Amino acid sequence: MHPPLRQRSLDVLLRAYQWRVRRQRNLTPTRALQVTRQLLRTQRYGFLVTTGTDAPNARLIEHVAEEDLTVWIGAHPSSRKAREVQAHPRATFALMDDRTQANIVLHGTVTRVHDDARRQRYWRPHHRLFFSGPLGADFALLRFTPDRLELMSFGRFIVPEPFGLKPVVLVRHGDDWQPA
Repeated sequence: MHPPLRQRSLDVLLRAYQWRVRRQRNLTPTRALQVTRQLLRTQRYGFLVTTGTDAPNARLIEHVAEEDLTVWIGAHPSSRKAREVQAHPRATFALMDDRTQANIVLHGTVTRVHDDARRQRYWRPHHRLFFSGPLGADFALLRFTPDRLELMSFGRFIVPEPFGLKPVVLVRHGDDWQPA
């Protein structure tokens, strides 16, 4: 017995999409970094995952990203995330773009930055809802420095083999990113 027409049609469309992706994909480190930078700029929120006492803890955060993929995060010094990264600096930052079916996962280290110029640079006016000001004792600036990058983007044809089951992975060596 033949599968219903709807199922056969879907199978044909999926195979055509896979064929198109395989012909047009660009899995180079340069392209992966370009897409990662774009996602970090266009997506306002991501998840920071830190090491807790019993289990990993994730929270949705607003971030500011630099061209070198450094991610800046504001926090209260006594917040769970600030306490956890002080005790265990290794963390993960992840975000997704529904529009392009893309996601990135960055693994790295978080450090607290006490530099007043940077605290003012990454301060946003709406932070006043939570903190007294960029130089206030209730505002901690955290720098997330990634050393590993995982990226998949179906809309931008960054889909390694096996098709859609694993991301492009880059590892930082100094200022350079190389395939893992």
